[in-house]
Amino acid sequence: MKNEPLISVIIPIYNVSEYIDACVTRIINQTYNNLEIILVDDGSNDDCPKKCDKYASLDKRVRVIHKSNGGLSDARNAAIDICTGDYITFVDSDDSVSFDYVETLYRVLHQNDCEISICNYQAFSSEIPAERISIDQPSIYSSKDAIIALLAGDPFTTSAWGKLYARRLFSDIRYPKGMIYEDLPTTWKAVSKVRKVVYTPSIKYYYRQNPTSITNSSFTSKKLDVIKAHELVLQEIKDVFPELVVNVRERLGCYASTHLFYAFNSSFQNRGALKEMQNHIKKNIRPLLNSRFPAKIKLFAICMNVDFIFNAVCRLKCHQ
Repeated sequence: MKNEPLISVIIPIYNVSEYIDACVTRIINQTYNNLEIILVDDGSNDDCPKKCDKYASLDKRVRVIHKSNGGLSDARNAAIDICTGDYITFVDSDDSVSFDYVETLYRVLHQNDCEISICNYQAFSSEIPAERISIDQPSIYSSKDAIIALLAGDPFTTSAWGKLYARRLFSDIRYPKGMIYEDLPTTWKAVSKVRKVVYTPSIKYYYRQNPTSITNSSFTSKKLDVIKAHELVLQEIKDVFPELVVNVRERLGCYASTHLFYAFNSSFQNRGALKEMQNHIKKNIRPLLNSRFPAKIKLFAICMNVDFIFNAVCRLKCHQ
């Protein structure tokens, strides 16, 4: 491509020595060359810091931040603070991408005069999926319709990765430090600042289903951050798109239901936290039942909306 703008690729890294090479080498070997590759070593105690420095010595486009552990949000924010690209994309260090990931995102963004582009993704557990040539037709979404799609998870999700953003969108946006599910209260705000978003169904991002990741670990109170994340969105979206409050409540009801199910399956013992999730189901049961979320989630929510059933399951699963 001629007159390529500089694109910053931000990769937060924490104790992923097993995966970091597969991730970073794909970025270094992108078909799009004008990159600023920022590796954020978030206090890793394996050999990730040495590997980061090795990549910086081999490729002048690589910049390394070594910092104390602050979590994924803090690592992303540290890179946003120093990046100089015209555009930003995020890649998680245990994931991978196609060799034309950046080129594809920039091409559809540029061709459609957008400030955010989104690609499709494929989950994998061991081998990185083979590259697939596709000529899929991109779709254009208004800001409002893109937020509706984000909240529904169809056809794209709230994840930070798999997207290309104009850097100016992050002039006043940062990820909430210390919170998991940090993408939800952040991505929608970036989308709300643009006129339109382009989505390509071409699979260019590969999401690793890592059994040791935060999202796949056993249920703890920390996972209640999902409630906090939705509450943040509810507080802020009413000032921008008040008509989308119901969409957030649909999603909150869905996540309260699924997380309550996971908590029961993990024999989670915090009765107060379980009750909190039930309360959010009760508050949002009507929007959830009117949504397009799966019937099995709605059925579980209906059951948990009944105190007698909820208390019986608590006694069975939590031995209280």
